[in-house]
Amino acid sequence: MESTDNLEMSVKFLVNNASKKSKDIDKLQLKFCVTEIERNTVNGLSRRILEELAEHVVFRGGYDKTTRRKILYSLIPEGEDFPYHIIPLAVSCATVVPVDPSWQFSVLSWLGGLLEYGVIDAHNRYVHICYQAIFNLASNVNLERGDEIFLLSRVVHIDLYMMIRHCIDTKFMRYVFCQVLLVCKILGYTTARSDVSECRTKALFRLKEKPGFYEKVSQLLRLYRTYRPDLVVGRLSYRYLAHHTPRNMKAALLSLRDRLQEGTEKELVTAGQDIWPDIQRAEKVNPYQRATVIPQPDNNYYTETIEEKTKKVIFLSQYR
Repeated sequence: MESTDNLEMSVKFLVNNASKKSKDIDKLQLKFCVTEIERNTVNGLSRRILEELAEHVVFRGGYDKTTRRKILYSLIPEGEDFPYHIIPLAVSCATVVPVDPSWQFSVLSWLGGLLEYGVIDAHNRYVHICYQAIFNLASNVNLERGDEIFLLSRVVHIDLYMMIRHCIDTKFMRYVFCQVLLVCKILGYTTARSDVSECRTKALFRLKEKPGFYEKVSQLLRLYRTYRPDLVVGRLSYRYLAHHTPRNMKAALLSLRDRLQEGTEKELVTAGQDIWPDIQRAEKVNPYQRATVIPQPDNNYYTETIEEKTKKVIFLSQYR
């Protein structure tokens, strides 16, 4: 009960102070509220709390980037009831100009984790309407950046110039590579046959020719070739590159997947016992009856009268 009250108080504090400046917010209280949200993530958050945090805090630009990232990784549902309408908000928030590469990476990691662990339906309409926007994040990669031109123009010493330029290039390319890998991972879960078109295939082939993107884009092109082998022609890499889910989310996602699987197994067992009792009884009598190409012996049991059914069972083996 106390934990529930602390969670409600934390959510209320975060929502009410999202529009305030950082200097007007109690830092200790903010840290306590964020920690309380992260602590309750293992058991999942209710639909109402997910909607409030997503709509009023995370995707509205409240607080600093680090705080929003922590809350974003805590947006894990407690069951199957997930508010799918916050996914377009997340994708649109990640594509706002000027684009923040680190925040874009965080949103893609969150969405990729939900898809990887089966928390959300990959073919839900709210997920699928974001397909083109997510695809553009990879197809429109620009390896020429002008944000650091002013900074580098102020550096006079050549050694310092080269050192800063190397740091900027390394950090930028790391974000770009991880972004493309995450985009291909998300598109791999959400792609349907109707999504494979000639223009998208050409865009992926152009990206594949750029240095460092051959193996990352080949993963998605292999899926495209499954649906449209006439469009994807050529040599592709068969090396699989996996992006690891953030550590803050992984424990909560594993716990949620276990809860969902336990509920599904109980439903299947109950439904099978109630709806198909005759089939289960027949499988117990004849466990080797399988619908295969190779002929299998069928053990059919016959009885003379109904009274003798429980006492006397005659087996007859025959081949299909």
